Amino acid sequence: MNLVIKNITKENFSQFGQLISTKDLKSENINSDTTKSFYDLVDIEILGENNQCRINFFKAKKRQFPLEINMLENHPLSSQSFIPLQNTSFIVVVAPISKIPDLKLLEAFKVPSDE
Repeated sequence: MNLVIKNITKENFSQFGQLISTKDLKSENINSDTTKSFYDLVDIEILGENNQCRINFFKAKKRQFPLEINMLENHPLSSQSFIPLQNTSFIVVVAPISKIPDLKLLEAFKVPSDE
């Protein structure tokens, strides 16, 4: 299966979640004008009995192309976000919400380094 990689937008990614971006957003300068602050960028939803908000970091290895997708993760009770720690673009592969992903509905999005 070959996936077409689309450039991500808030509109074309909306069925899978929210695109968190500071692009074209109003900011406030804080800390003696050394920091730009952006508020309320995303709605965090946590379901289930253990609904504690957590922030975890995962350090992923850079992949080589052609890229073989041999697994998908499912997060039915919480949100997940991808925030690169370096100025880099990356690709995210997603499927509509389902207990078992429909591989015919996979979509790939390129997130540019300036998002």
